[in-house]
Amino acid sequence: MDNRAMKEIVEKISTIVTDEDRSLGTVAAQAVQTERINSYIGGADHKSSDSGDSPELDNEIWFNRGVELATLNRYQEAMDCFDYSLAIESRNYKTWIWRGGMLTHLDRYKEASASFEQAVKLEPNAKDAWLFLGVAFHHIGKYKQAYSCYDKALGRKPDPMREALMRFESLIKRVIAGIFKIKVYS
Repeated sequence: MDNRAMKEIVEKISTIVTDEDRSLGTVAAQAVQTERINSYIGGADHKSSDSGDSPELDNEIWFNRGVELATLNRYQEAMDCFDYSLAIESRNYKTWIWRGGMLTHLDRYKEASASFEQAVKLEPNAKDAWLFLGVAFHHIGKYKQAYSCYDKALGRKPDPMREALMRFESLIKRVIAGIFKIKVYS
């Protein structure tokens, strides 16, 4: 991302609390969230860990901004922050998980699955990434892959009997579809 894109994100973030957001909780809770986000925007009390004195180049600040925006149900703005954080440090699997979560909230499941796949590539033992990847696959109709992901999230080895039953069920659906000339989703 260039400086212009970063400035656009900062401008979006600075206007995040509106009257409709107040319905998310008490005014006091909203004020606390607003104060946190304003401190991130201003860089107050945050030292850049990897980039000298420039908070714009600190992936942790952008990650934290994204988390705060996500708690306000501002999923697109949160995803923009996660994207910026990933532009600075692309090997943070937790950021990929959060990005995928925002895409899931935006009903963009195919893109979400790509984010979760990146997370599990970076951290194959991340059970939450496997679970969310399964959910994304489920939403796009990739049920076999979804169940495989659920197994990995639970730490189970694939069950050959269940896989055989799933193949049998798929075969029956295709036969019925062929007889009645209907479309089958597997």
